[in-house]
Amino acid sequence: MARVREGEGVAHLAVLARAPRPAGSDAEARAHDYAHRVLDAAGFTVSRIPFEYSRVPGRYATPIGGALATATIVLAAIAGLHGRADVALGTCGLGVLILVGFARAMTGDAVLTLPWSRATGENLVATWGSETPRIWLVAHVDSKSQPVPSLMRVAGILLLLLALVAALAAAGVQLAALPHRTAWWVALLLAALGAPP
Repeated sequence: MARVREGEGVAHLAVLARAPRPAGSDAEARAHDYAHRVLDAAGFTVSRIPFEYSRVPGRYATPIGGALATATIVLAAIAGLHGRADVALGTCGLGVLILVGFARAMTGDAVLTLPWSRATGENLVATWGSETPRIWLVAHVDSKSQPVPSLMRVAGILLLLLALVAALAAAGVQLAALPHRTAWWVALLLAALGAPP
């Protein structure tokens, strides 16, 4: 096996990290070509294995889930602020069921089975010798394709979860005939802060 010289890995990363490489883009294809050349020059047997996938879970699941959570909280708050704690609680319950169902639909094999926004990609496989590999090292050549940075999405998800908890608490407080208006406004505020990402 070819020996890796000091600093060579950093040089390869510098080439690959020059520009974003969204899945399916020309930049990703150039990165695959570069990795293919480097691995081939190092003595590996390199092959490309194409596959098909749906972009929906990676690009749209979080924003759609956020919209569903926000709608749940807003509708529950409207009901609660109009004196209907029972409807608010039912709205929260139904919203949670819809969110759980949506999350289950977007995880697992969804990226392979959903018929919408289909795209093709390829895996670059490099093997050494003729034996079946005992260890597989895996790395993504494509870069993040979601339109919103990960930290903002995580913060938005956490705020929406807090808003949902606040809405459930507001409904519980209201059902107990205790002061509840501030709790509903807190839930709406948290939803407003968490919804944009």
